[in-house]
Amino acid sequence: MKGFAICLLWTAPLLRALDFTPIEVEENGEGGKYQYLQFADGEKRVTYMPPRAWTVTGTASVLKLTPPLAGQADVDIEVQPLIEPLAADPQEYDKLARANLPAGATKVESSILENPLDIDGRKTVEVTLRYSFFGQPFCSSSVFLARDKELLRFRVAARANDFTALRRVFHSSLHSMAGF
Repeated sequence: MKGFAICLLWTAPLLRALDFTPIEVEENGEGGKYQYLQFADGEKRVTYMPPRAWTVTGTASVLKLTPPLAGQADVDIEVQPLIEPLAADPQEYDKLARANLPAGATKVESSILENPLDIDGRKTVEVTLRYSFFGQPFCSSSVFLARDKELLRFRVAARANDFTALRRVFHSSLHSMAGF
């Protein structure tokens, strides 16, 4: 019995983490049926309506979204444990965003914007990176949201020509995320 109690104490903190394994929900509402995703957040549920026609796959820590007809685009939402509180310095977020650049990226330029998106009433920081990869211009946007002991990163990376439209659609969908 002691072993069981220890096991519960050890796993209890893990049960509270946001889990991006998607649960598809379809409901009837005004004007017809609509679909959205639910994610477990301990005993609560977080809801999200991804952009139409985008495919979604997920694991506990990462939700991958694939836009139609967008070659060389990466879109994901990731949750990581927040070991220590991030400093109020936005440069800390810049370092985190740069860590996601592909090996071999050159000519990296960044811009930082505080509170570009209201995601369920929480503060965010966005780091936009412009860079060259194998001679091609690319851009990425990483929006960070710190909550409790977790850090969420909402990222879109694509060729520069596709980036603005993909970023706009993805960021618009983030306003639907609720239930934190």
